[in-house]
Amino acid sequence: MATSVKAMGAASDKKIADNVYLTSFRTTQCKLNRAEMTDTEDAYQVYNTPSVCYDYYVTDNFDGSSYRYRFQDHGGINSSMARNKLSSLNANYLNTIKGEDYQSVIDDLKQTYN
Repeated sequence: MATSVKAMGAASDKKIADNVYLTSFRTTQCKLNRAEMTDTEDAYQVYNTPSVCYDYYVTDNFDGSSYRYRFQDHGGINSSMARNKLSSLNANYLNTIKGEDYQSVIDDLKQTYN
């Protein structure tokens, strides 16, 4: 019985991963004032920022939402912000679908029917 419930839980994990995900795109608007740099300078060394800028998008197909974290709006923490949003959405959906005590249910089933 525990194996069946675990299989359904894994299917739920996959369904959530297929519908709530993070993507990133290179931006052309983010210049980091490179015009002020000499040919020998590295953007990371001069500005302590990555030399390539990215925008991050968290997509939630369950409710049709998307969340945009642009480098030029949030700076270098934009990827952390996007990953935190993704993690929060995943946790909420997992709690809703599987329940907060999912693992204890699996453990109880293993002990009872093993």
